[in-house]
Amino acid sequence: MLEAREKEDLKRMGRAIADMAADLHKNGNIENALFIVPERGGGPIFQGLVRALGQMGHKEIHTVHLPASSIVENRDKNVREIVSKILKKNRGKYSKIYIIDEVVSGSSANMVRKAVVDAVKELDESKEWKRWYWQKLPVQVISLAAYNGEKIDGRIRKLATQGSFRFYKMHGRIPTMDREDLSPVQYPDVRRIVYSKRQKKTAKVVGPHILYDPQNRETWEAVKKAIEEGVLERLSEIGASIENKRKTH
Repeated sequence: MLEAREKEDLKRMGRAIADMAADLHKNGNIENALFIVPERGGGPIFQGLVRALGQMGHKEIHTVHLPASSIVENRDKNVREIVSKILKKNRGKYSKIYIIDEVVSGSSANMVRKAVVDAVKELDESKEWKRWYWQKLPVQVISLAAYNGEKIDGRIRKLATQGSFRFYKMHGRIPTMDREDLSPVQYPDVRRIVYSKRQKKTAKVVGPHILYDPQNRETWEAVKKAIEEGVLERLSEIGASIENKRKTH
C-alpha cells in the first residue's frame, strides 16, 4: 500500500492535472479531439485528466493507449502505423490530437510526437493537405513536467513556443515515473541489451505489447484515489471560473 508521503505526492500530481484539464476545457473541442496516451508514463496522468474533464461535463473522450515507452522495440514505427490506421478509419472525425505524457527532458515525448505527426502527414496525398496538415489536424503534447521543468531540453522549449508542447510543472520527481509497482501496466518478454562492453552498461528492451497486471490492482486503485483527491481538491478552488465558462457555451 501507499505511504503517507506517496499519497501527498500523488495528490500534488492530481492538482497539476486539474489545471491541465481546466485549460483543455477552456480551449474547447474535447469531444472532437483524439487523446493519445503513451503507457506507462501517460496512464496515471490521463486517469486524473478523465476524472477532471468528467467533472466539467465532458463524457465522450476519444482515446488510444499505446505502448510508447522509450524501451519499446520499434516504438516509432508502431506508433505511426497504429495512429495512421485510426485516422484513416475515422477520417474527418478529429480536429486536434493531444498526446498526454510526462516529461523530464522531453526527448521521449517528442519522439512520440514526431511519429504521430508522420501519421498525420500520411493521411492525405493531396498537395493542399501536405502543405497545411499542421493546421488542419494539429498535434500537441500536453505534459506533466518533472523538476519544475528545469531539465527540459532547449529544443523542446522552442517547440513549446511554436505550440507543439504545453507544460504543467511539478516540484521534484513525478511520483509514478518509472514505478512499475504504481502502474497496472506491465511489459512482458523483457530483454536486456549491452550498450557498451567497455562501460558494462545494459538497457531493458521490450516488445510492443502491454499487460494489465492484476497483482497491482489494489495499489493501482490507491494511486488513482490519491490522484483524484488532488484533482477534486484543485477543481473546488477553480470551480467557479470553470462553471462560468460552461454557462457561456
